[in-house]
Amino acid sequence: MARKITINSMTLNGMRIDVDVTQLNRMMKDIEKDVAYAMKKGISLAMSQVKRKAQDKLYSQSGHIPQAKKVGHSLAFDYDVYTKGDEVTADARFGSRGPSIHGGTLGGEGVHTSTDETGGTYPIAKALEFGNPKGAHWFKWKGESGNGTAHIRGRQVGKAGGSSAWMPAKDGRSWTYGFPALGYIESAQDDFKSRISGYVQRQLDKRFS
Repeated sequence: MARKITINSMTLNGMRIDVDVTQLNRMMKDIEKDVAYAMKKGISLAMSQVKRKAQDKLYSQSGHIPQAKKVGHSLAFDYDVYTKGDEVTADARFGSRGPSIHGGTLGGEGVHTSTDETGGTYPIAKALEFGNPKGAHWFKWKGESGNGTAHIRGRQVGKAGGSSAWMPAKDGRSWTYGFPALGYIESAQDDFKSRISGYVQRQLDKRFS
């Protein structure tokens, strides 16, 4: 009986990927272990390329969006390949690890910015995927209770006392360029779909040549 490969619908930060493996299934006989190895190797190679390409996209924006580099550093992937009966199945995940790069997890909204002077953070990975619908615009700081002075002098972009720049305020307002919609996760989805079957096929060819 022909053995069956299944690559489950993979998710990249909430987006589903369906991969057609019909051609690979035609090759399968009684070789589950070899197929599992080829899938592990193929997925690892494909994901590594996808990650590198997504990082390049983010790093290219870091000149005017410094936090884009942090999102690039946060990108990660993992996967599982297992056999059950006459099927070899793979589950794979790719995206921004967060809310902290160190010890963060995949599957959420991704990495956050460093804390600002009031201790707050912002989901920068999500912002750079979808963008800011307002685009570049003036915004008005809200008056703060206690010792908050952002509406008077602006706010430090990074943690208070650090070396990061300030976003100054003038007449209670500041200018922001917003966040462009980079779509690095959506691009990674298309990139993975275009690579995975070929990568697995090549590993199978090497295995049985």
